[in-house]
Amino acid sequence: MRIEDLLRENYQNLSKGQKKVADLLLRDIVGFSMSTASQIAKQAEVSETTVIRLSYALDFESFSQMQKQIQKEYLLRIEQHGNSVGEEPKDHLDFIDTLIEQEIEILTTLRSKLDISQYWQAIDEIMTADEVHLVGYRASYPAAYWLYLKLNMLRKNVYMISSKNCYPEDLLIESNKKIVFIFISFPRYVAQSLEIAETVKEQGAKLITITDHPLSPISRISNISFTTQIHANSENFIPISSVLSLLNIITTGIEKKYEREVMQRVENIQNIYKEKDYFLE
Repeated sequence: MRIEDLLRENYQNLSKGQKKVADLLLRDIVGFSMSTASQIAKQAEVSETTVIRLSYALDFESFSQMQKQIQKEYLLRIEQHGNSVGEEPKDHLDFIDTLIEQEIEILTTLRSKLDISQYWQAIDEIMTADEVHLVGYRASYPAAYWLYLKLNMLRKNVYMISSKNCYPEDLLIESNKKIVFIFISFPRYVAQSLEIAETVKEQGAKLITITDHPLSPISRISNISFTTQIHANSENFIPISSVLSLLNIITTGIEKKYEREVMQRVENIQNIYKEKDYFLE
C-alpha cells in the first residue's frame, strides 16, 4: 500500500503531533525522504519521538524503513512519469503538459496586462462600499462563490446573488448607500447577469467585472474590468484556474492594504468558529 494510502487510512487515529508530521510528509515528500528524524521534527514543530512514532502507527518497524518506502515510491513515480510504466502511452498524457503550459502562459499574460492603478482602485471600492454583491451564473458560479466566501471573511455586508435567489426587490438600492456589484462573467454569457448589471447601474451602483474579454457584455458597461484568458477545452465547461488566480490576487491585495481591519474581523470570526466547534480539525 502506498504511503499516501496508509496515511489516509490511519489519519483519524493519529495523535495531533503525528498529524503534523503526516501533513509535512504530504506537502514535501522529497524533503521528507532526504531529512533526518530530527530535522523533520524541527520542521513540524514536534519531538523526534513523535516522528518515529508515526512510522510505528503506519505499521513500519522503524523510521528508517518508512523513509526507504517513501524514497522508493518517489523514484517509481519519477520513472513512471518519464517512461509511462504501467500507465497510458505517453502521447495519451501529452494533454497534461499542454494544459499546464497554457495556464502558465495565461498567468504570465495576466501579470503583464494588469492595470495596477485600476487594481488598487477596485480594492478601495470593495472595502469602502456599504455593501458588496457577487453575481455569477452557470460556469462562472464556482469562482463567484469562492470570492463571496473570501470577501465575507475580509469585510461585512457581502451578499451572493444566483439564479435561485434573485428577486426584483434585491436589486433596489438606497440612494444614501455606496453599493458595489462584482460580476464573474465568462462564456457562455448569461442574459440575466447583464440585466442585473444594467438595473443596478441605473441606480448608481459601481460595477466591477472579472471576465475574459474587455468587450464582453458586462465589461462594456462596468466601471472597472479585469480580464484573464481562458482556454476552453470543452463546449460544456470552462477552466477557472486562471480566474481563481486573478481573484486571489485581488483578495490578497485587500489583505495587504487593509491589514488591520481584516485581521480584526478574521480574529472575531475564528473565535466564533472555535466557540461553536464549527470545524472538525
